[in-house]
Amino acid sequence: MNTDVSAALKMLESIVGKDRILTGEQDCAFFSEDVFFEGLTPEAVIIPESRQELAAVVSTATGSGLAVIPRGGGLSYTKGYLPISTGAIIVDTRRLNRILEISTENMTVTAETGCTWAQIMKALAEYNLRSPHFGPSTGEYSTLGGSLSNNCMFFGSANKGTAADSVLGLEVVVANGAVIATGSAAIKGGKPFFRNHGPDLTGLFLNDCGALGIKTLTTLKLEPVPDGCEFLSFAYDMYEDMIDAVANIGRTGLASECLGVGTYRPLAGETMTPTLHAVVEGFTKEEAKVRANALRSLSAVKGNELDPSLPRFVRENPFTFVANPLNPEGKRQIWTHGIVPYGRAKTSYRKVVAFLDTKYDLLSAHSIDTTISSALAGTGFFLEPVFTWQDSPRDIHRLGMGPIDTALDPNPAATEIVGKVRQGLRDLFAEMGVAHMQIGKFYAYSETLVTETFSALKGLKAALDPRGLMNPGALGL
Repeated sequence: MNTDVSAALKMLESIVGKDRILTGEQDCAFFSEDVFFEGLTPEAVIIPESRQELAAVVSTATGSGLAVIPRGGGLSYTKGYLPISTGAIIVDTRRLNRILEISTENMTVTAETGCTWAQIMKALAEYNLRSPHFGPSTGEYSTLGGSLSNNCMFFGSANKGTAADSVLGLEVVVANGAVIATGSAAIKGGKPFFRNHGPDLTGLFLNDCGALGIKTLTTLKLEPVPDGCEFLSFAYDMYEDMIDAVANIGRTGLASECLGVGTYRPLAGETMTPTLHAVVEGFTKEEAKVRANALRSLSAVKGNELDPSLPRFVRENPFTFVANPLNPEGKRQIWTHGIVPYGRAKTSYRKVVAFLDTKYDLLSAHSIDTTISSALAGTGFFLEPVFTWQDSPRDIHRLGMGPIDTALDPNPAATEIVGKVRQGLRDLFAEMGVAHMQIGKFYAYSETLVTETFSALKGLKAALDPRGLMNPGALGL
């Protein structure tokens, strides 16, 4: 560690205190790995307890030439918060977890971005309210800041869109420590209730993976929790028949959640019939039944209705049905997705299957199972191959969510194969022109954007972060 870094860490220690700056090898190693990748070790992990402390940390660190990387719940699998060079600090934002205001009059909630989705849900339940998108499946651990930096979907996403679609405004700390407000909160004496006051500055800082600044506060719009809720499941002979049903449901906006899953090609003679699972809501129970019957007429074409125990369980146990990043057998699993319009869903699926066919012998030889999930996020059709394989878990798997106890043997060869196949999928998605969430430092964002658009983004980055010290490498910046 050179003298300049040592001096910078001393200044940072004076801001947050000795107990909230971690420099030990084990701590720094834990914070520099995500669910799939490992990054370089940071110089330190800083844990601010207030938004004011965080702004001072950013100003001091960048003023000293240190890169600043924000980290929320730590569930990235696209290198989102991993350092790519020495001379970086990671800022753990999870202690910024205060809910500032729940306004039943204005139908908004304003909270610090270290809050988890589960924390927000619990606080809003007292008022029978929620945000339209009310969290990812990992909402027990995922923070608002991480979700808004990477975007996320699940609960409410089929007809209400992603996490970003529920945001009315932000507070953001940029590279020099300045604090920027967006939306109507940026008006002198204004309140955070309306996103589109002038240019959509809120949108600029959403989905940026922390490349433009650190989100410290957000305001989400709210809605009443509907009284009616119905559950539906269907089985299909062919995956493409299920795709038709999912796309039709998306066009109607009937479902709050819609998830389809099927095996790509079964290993060891196993089979997995493609199944579709949906949640349908109405402000009354009668309305929910009417909407469910309408969805049933769409989904039942070429499909057989099943007992909807899975969507019912998931909705009745939000955030708790995903206990850790491993599957129930303790195997590792990883996701690689693309988002396409409804009209390109089947063509995209065929291209993904054709690519996986070229890798089948390799996947089979290493006992790597592959499923393909389909889901809806507003106007987007979500297509996601999922790989599952045996390898011993790292600390991020053991401790990143709930503690686990597993004795699976190491299998680094299989993990290496999964990495290479994921890279091939990434390149295929780039050729197909698909969209992504959780872009991080993995998906080919800069290479696939129109040249003029990426130039404009680089100009914005240069204006806000002229030394390139906010999460270097994110979005290809």
